[in-house]
Amino acid sequence: MNRYNFSRAEIKRAISGDANDTPNFMKKYAFEVKGDKLFFEGREVIANEDRNAYLRKILYDKESDLPLARDSLFYLLKKQVINISKRYIQTFLKKQNVIVKRTAKPRKEIRKFVNNIKKAGSVSGDLVHIEPKDLPDGYMPDQSQEDMNAYIPGQDNKPKWGKVKKTYYMYNIVDKLTGYLVTEIVPSKEETIIWKATQILFARMAKALNTRVSVLFLDQGTEFNLAEKKLEKQNPKVSVRRMRTNALVESVNAKLQRIFYTIVKQRRSGFYDSIKKAVEISNNTLNRKVGMTPNEAVEKLLAGETLKRRDGKHPKPILKKDAYKVGQKVRALKIPRAKEKPGYKAYKGKHYTSPQTITRVVYFQGYPKYELDGKKQTKRGVSLMKWHDQISPAQNVDMRSKALVSSRPIVQWVSPQFRVKVVKKVKSKYKVGELVTFSLNGVDYKAKLKPNKGDKWVVRFRYKGIISETTTSEANLKPRTS
Repeated sequence: MNRYNFSRAEIKRAISGDANDTPNFMKKYAFEVKGDKLFFEGREVIANEDRNAYLRKILYDKESDLPLARDSLFYLLKKQVINISKRYIQTFLKKQNVIVKRTAKPRKEIRKFVNNIKKAGSVSGDLVHIEPKDLPDGYMPDQSQEDMNAYIPGQDNKPKWGKVKKTYYMYNIVDKLTGYLVTEIVPSKEETIIWKATQILFARMAKALNTRVSVLFLDQGTEFNLAEKKLEKQNPKVSVRRMRTNALVESVNAKLQRIFYTIVKQRRSGFYDSIKKAVEISNNTLNRKVGMTPNEAVEKLLAGETLKRRDGKHPKPILKKDAYKVGQKVRALKIPRAKEKPGYKAYKGKHYTSPQTITRVVYFQGYPKYELDGKKQTKRGVSLMKWHDQISPAQNVDMRSKALVSSRPIVQWVSPQFRVKVVKKVKSKYKVGELVTFSLNGVDYKAKLKPNKGDKWVVRFRYKGIISETTTSEANLKPRTS
C-alpha cells in the first residue's frame, strides 16, 4: 500500500468510477466508495494533503481520548485509516510544540534486567503533587468554595474530607502486569486521607482486574504508614513492601503528568475532567511490555487468556547506521542527567533546548556523541557535545496547531455551588407614556415613550403628518417643557 499515491486527485479519480481512468491501486485491491470517501477493508483512505488536518483534529479535539505518542497512536489509527504511517505520525508529533516540549527524555543507555511478572494484582502506588504554579490562574479548584462531593475520577462516594490547604495530589496505583492505572484525587498527604483513598483504589483495581490486590509496593513516605498498618491488620493476605524507589509507578506518574499538562495546554477541559481524560489516555496507550494497551490487557485477562511480558535487557550501544546524521535538527537536554536537581519533572516542559543542528558525529567505544551548532566545548574546556540519549529529533513548529491552542480560552474553575451574579438594572428617570423630545438626523421631535426594547426606548412621534415609531437611547431623550 505504501507505494501508491493517495493524493486528493487520485482519490477523486477512484470515486468517479471511470473505467478508462482508474488508479492502479483500484485495479489491484478491492476499495469501496461511500459517498465522497474511499475505504479499504472498512478503513478510510486519508488523502496526502489532508493528513495534517486529520491528525490535528483528532489530537486537539476536546473530546479526544487518543494517546499523544507515536507508537500508541499508530497502534489505534492503523485499525481505522489508510495512508497515515508511523513515520508520518512521528514527523507530525515533532512539530506539535505543546507535546514535544513535554516528551520524555530519551532512554538512558544503561543495560539492566527486567523482573518477570506472571499475574495481575501486584500493584505499585505513589503520589503526584499538582502544583498551582504549574497551572493557569483560576484553573485549580478553590477549596474554600469547592463542593467536596464534586466529580473524582472513578469514584462514586467520596469521603467527607474537611477543608485543607490549597493543594492536590494524584494518588496513582498501577498494576505491574497489565499497566492498568487507577487514580484518586486527594487534597492532602495526611495519613487518614491516604488510607481512605487506598481502600477506594484497591476496590476499583480489584473490580477492574476481577482479582484481589495481593501485593502493594510503596516508597518510604510517611503518608503511607497508616495504610500499611491497616492493610496488614485488616487483610493479612495483602503484602505491603516498602522500597527506596518505586520505578514502575514513577514511570507511569511521569507519563500521566505529561499527558495531563499537555491536555491543560491544549485547553481541552477543566481541572477534574482533564485528569479523568489523562487517565483514560494512559490506559489507552501501548504498553511495550505486554504488546498492547492496558485496557486491552485487562480485557484479555478477563477473558481468561494468559498475558506475556516482553522482558529482557536494554538495547546495546547505538550502531552507526542508527545514529543521527550531520545536518539533522535535534533538541538537546539542557541539564545532563548526572547534574539534574532532585524533584525535576518532565511535565514542566523545560528540559529541552530549542532545535539545533548536528555539525559533527564522533564515536567513543561504540557510542555516538554529537557536536551541535558547531560548538564543541566552552572557553574553559568543558565539553558541549551530547550523547545519543541526550538529544531528540526535532521539526519546525506546526503554526496551525499553535494558533488553535492560542485561540482557546482557559477553562476556569467554577464551584458546583456557584451563585449567579445579578446585575442591577440602572433605574430610568423616564416612564412609559411620558412626553419627551429627541433628536433624529439633527432635527428635534416631540414624542411619547413606549415600552423599551433592551436598553433602548421606543418613541412614537409625528413625521410629515404621519405617526411613526423608532428606537433611541435614553441619553438622546429630554423632558418636554411644553
